[in-house]
Amino acid sequence: MYKNMENKTERLVRGFANSVFSIMKWGKMPVSRFKVGNMSQYRGYAMLTDVNTSFVIISTNPSVYPDNATEQDFWYCVLHELIHIYMAYNGYSIQEAFGHGKKFKQLAKLIEIKTDGEWKSRRILK
Repeated sequence: MYKNMENKTERLVRGFANSVFSIMKWGKMPVSRFKVGNMSQYRGYAMLTDVNTSFVIISTNPSVYPDNATEQDFWYCVLHELIHIYMAYNGYSIQEAFGHGKKFKQLAKLIEIKTDGEWKSRRILK
């Protein structure tokens, strides 16, 4: 329903997310809509509005990134939010799914392992 509202960058993010879910063998990527914009409070934000609808918002606002940020920091932010989405749809409590506890850290480490170190868990956690 929302896919036709996405711009070119948001479609690139969707493609990246589909690849991550495929590499991780997490099943079908459930995000209803990706939004990339000038959010000034957070780098990224994942939310569920109900059991079938989820949104991921990623900021392009330089003020929310470190001074030496690169394009790769943007993609790390996407990975971070995808872990929240995966956990929310796979039986984790709301506190676990949207927190940054032990399970979240384990999934970040698993991404690093499955991508042969291409994506570092310590940067996913930032």
